[in-house]
Amino acid sequence: MKAEPGMIFTWYKFLNVSIMSQASKCEPCDAVAPPANLLPIDKTEFAVAVPGGTATIAGVAVTVRAGDPLLKPNERYLVFLNGVQGPDRTGVLARPEWAFRVSADGGLIQVVGKRSLLSDDVLSFGSLDAIREHIRMLHAKPTSAGSKVGVAGSTI
Repeated sequence: MKAEPGMIFTWYKFLNVSIMSQASKCEPCDAVAPPANLLPIDKTEFAVAVPGGTATIAGVAVTVRAGDPLLKPNERYLVFLNGVQGPDRTGVLARPEWAFRVSADGGLIQVVGKRSLLSDDVLSFGSLDAIREHIRMLHAKPTSAGSKVGVAGSTI
């Protein structure tokens, strides 16, 4: 997703529990600057911009609904991001259906109901442990660059 001037984002700050896979370089890397109230971002954290939300412009509340997932504090998530590069450690949730809540038993629940090939594949594994094992096996083989995949802990 390319961030355009005037786009509205909702920001989340996460504790990084683990990174399961990360591209060697960010292509395309459309970083969006985080708001000042999220800074500083510690080395154990990262911030995610999710398209959509509410902003006040010239005294008027403007709401954009972009299929934005509702991420809740103190939950664990598996997210597929574009970015998380540079000193600000920020990324953009490329598509809302690429966020999954991780249940207490390691099961995966899609945050939004919209489906995609990737979300169907992720859900077909059934658990975070099964995805970790699949990614471990993929890393044993030569692969091309891809998106960053991480498990985020509680939002802050």
